[in-house]
Amino acid sequence: MKKIKIIISYLITILLSISLSTLILIIVLNSNILNKTYITNTINDSNYYETLKKSIDDSLSELTPQSGFNDEILDNIYTINDLKKETKLIINSIYNNKKYNPNKEYIKRGLEDNINKFIENNNIDITNKAKKQIEKFENTIIEAYYNQISYSNSIINNIRTKVNKLNNIIQPVTYVLISLIIVLLIILFIINHIEIIEYIYMTLIISSTLLLIPKVFEYNELNLSKKTVLNNHINIIVREVLNNIYDKLQIYSIIFIIIGILLLITNIIILSKKQKKIK
Repeated sequence: MKKIKIIISYLITILLSISLSTLILIIVLNSNILNKTYITNTINDSNYYETLKKSIDDSLSELTPQSGFNDEILDNIYTINDLKKETKLIINSIYNNKKYNPNKEYIKRGLEDNINKFIENNNIDITNKAKKQIEKFENTIIEAYYNQISYSNSIINNIRTKVNKLNNIIQPVTYVLISLIIVLLIILFIINHIEIIEYIYMTLIISSTLLLIPKVFEYNELNLSKKTVLNNHINIIVREVLNNIYDKLQIYSIIFIIIGILLLITNIIILSKKQKKIK
């Protein structure tokens, strides 16, 4: 009977560790990647917009030689403030579950103005065929511009769908995990209340180890924090988000270890006092 109790206690400890680690991971994700304010602040506090602007400028410059125009037609067709507005639209689309509708008027207007100035300054006669080619070129520039900002609408829609699904399930899953942890602790106390501190200590130590697995796995297998994901400016955010997740998990891991050690010391003191009384 005693062996059965010990086996059940160990199984409950493992379940507790997994449940507690999963709960902490959900809490961290909820305050990080699923948090609209956090993502917005991370973007604003990094050099995201400067890197994005450079990526856009380089991409658009590659398209001008084949058109017969020079890079002057790209001057001031957009600003950093425009990038911030578009990024805000994308973030709102993802976290408010709304379709992303880019505002293409400002860049189209700026591009047309520059092209018209170029044509006037160089006394170029424009045929109907040339007008169609210019219109096609303008659409190519605008498409390249928005591809750099959002990468693609399909990816935004995919991310939006996944974030929305996670937000819908995260609260009920959190409640289930909290309830499960409470029930398991009660069962553990009923089965083996004498050694309850020891099993809680084991739970915290196992949980602290489990919380470090994502960092170890990412470092050894994925290494996303050093790879380029989609493009350079998005990679900045990916690195910031991942590092923040790993840092928070590490903090929780350290807290669990400290609490576990304190419980272990407490348990040793209690046992030593009991032994003295017996003597």
